[in-house]
Amino acid sequence: MSLYLMCLLNFVLCIIQDLDAEVNCEPNWFGPKLQFKCQCIDGCDSEGNCLKSSKCHSQWMDQACQYQSNILGIGVPKESDVESLYMVHDGDDSTCITNGELQSLVIDLSSYSLFSWMRLVVSDAALVDRFTLYFEDTSDVITKRLECWRQQITVVNIKTAYIRCDMNFPVNRIVLKGEGLASLCTIDVSKGRNLALKEKAEQTSTNGNNSASNAVDGNIESDVKKGSCTLTNNVTDLTPTWTLTLDEPAVVNVVNIYPPSYPLSEYLSNSILQTFDEYDVLILNTTIKYATVYPNVNKTPVKKVVIKATSTTSTTAVLSICELLLFGECPPGKWGLDCKKVCNDLCPENCNEIDGSCPTSCLGYFPPKCEQDCPPSKWGINCREDCPAACAYRYCNNINGECTAGCNGYSDPPFCTQACKRGYYGLNCLSYTTTYTADDPISCDNLAHEDSQHLCLHGTDSFTFSVSNFFIGFWIGVAVALAIGTVILLIRKIYLKRKLTPKTAQNVYEDLPKENLADVSVVLTNPVYDHSMINTTDDPGKSKTASYDEIVLEDTGTSHENI
Repeated sequence: MSLYLMCLLNFVLCIIQDLDAEVNCEPNWFGPKLQFKCQCIDGCDSEGNCLKSSKCHSQWMDQACQYQSNILGIGVPKESDVESLYMVHDGDDSTCITNGELQSLVIDLSSYSLFSWMRLVVSDAALVDRFTLYFEDTSDVITKRLECWRQQITVVNIKTAYIRCDMNFPVNRIVLKGEGLASLCTIDVSKGRNLALKEKAEQTSTNGNNSASNAVDGNIESDVKKGSCTLTNNVTDLTPTWTLTLDEPAVVNVVNIYPPSYPLSEYLSNSILQTFDEYDVLILNTTIKYATVYPNVNKTPVKKVVIKATSTTSTTAVLSICELLLFGECPPGKWGLDCKKVCNDLCPENCNEIDGSCPTSCLGYFPPKCEQDCPPSKWGINCREDCPAACAYRYCNNINGECTAGCNGYSDPPFCTQACKRGYYGLNCLSYTTTYTADDPISCDNLAHEDSQHLCLHGTDSFTFSVSNFFIGFWIGVAVALAIGTVILLIRKIYLKRKLTPKTAQNVYEDLPKENLADVSVVLTNPVYDHSMINTTDDPGKSKTASYDEIVLEDTGTSHENI
């Protein structure tokens, strides 16, 4: 179909459909409301399909060339593998890697943002889902590694796969590994599509022809005089505000803002950017410092974007935006360019955004929902792999297969690759022996823990001296000796304290046998004192009260043999 016929078709659509007055009927737009801009090198048909070469403009990719690529560069571990880089990102799915020894690829991203999804094309269909990946954040001094949690692979044809991860942290590097690298033809990493195009835009005032819709018309020209930017009226509007409302809520990963030329750009740089969900709940509130903002680390779907000028004086209360791009994707449960199609019941929250298909492979989980973990003895894509025999009890990590309960006959959990030294066996090589039985002098090296229980002698006939064992035993002995010494000192201190404490009347009686308590009360009721034993002071008006130790109880005729 020629461009002239396309333009005629678009013109007819503009007449027969109830569209906004600001819809632009140009041949490089398509969609129900002509809201999608064609990014194909040779133009698009009315459905957005590329004509002739079917190639996208630079930095655009995938369905109708509507998704922007997030790849800045690709690196390889070895210099000899450099030739592979040109094949996997040349836009041609027929040029593929032939280096079977390639172990990994490092993909540097053009924006520090949330990972959305990546598209991989291979030449060998048997390897289409044989990929794993992890992420790195190199924005700080120390590089942080982040795993691809709940990795989902959707195979859309026998040689093309889409990989998604549940990520809540921005990253700027991907490390791709796996058997599939040996036949890799294409890598595409999506930043998202521009969700803002032709959406409903409003502003509190308008200066001349610089309407609010100019910021979402696809034109990034920065000259306000050419009518490609928004501009508010600083005479009548002292609180200038620009608002964008999306037709459907969407997950926004990156916001790109194109400011006007100086001096109006100065006012935009100090403005406030806010995002709201469909219930008008605030998601983000930040000051615009740079042309790129990463607003949505928790992936909450955005319904509305608001930009407010911070200056409110008559000379500086100005807001001007030349273009605003919201790169993102449909919210969970929706798919399609307009995010109006609903995922099917088999994968209601995680279908492929391009065609709505369910994941065919899940790393560490069962498809298609990718929610049910592998059992303890299984791991890998769709839980197809058995945990290694080197893992104790055959328990391993559902994602990478590393041993989670220790090793059988190996000493380095969780990897379990270093065999036990001679004479050691069992769980993490912690047991020692020299023979299976007394009559069969065969080494127990590397014997599994469960097998060793009835086959091995448990080390009673041999002892191996080592410096580390000597010092461990020495310090354990010192610790035990200190503990015993401390207990002895405490007992001695308590004993001496009790011995030196003078007895009071109360503790004198406590020393008496219980059977004599009644007799003691009799004695105390009618005592006979020997006053000659009581000391008095020089002052006749004052006398020193005798203690119970100084009182002599005389015999009153009652027999008290125990006193």
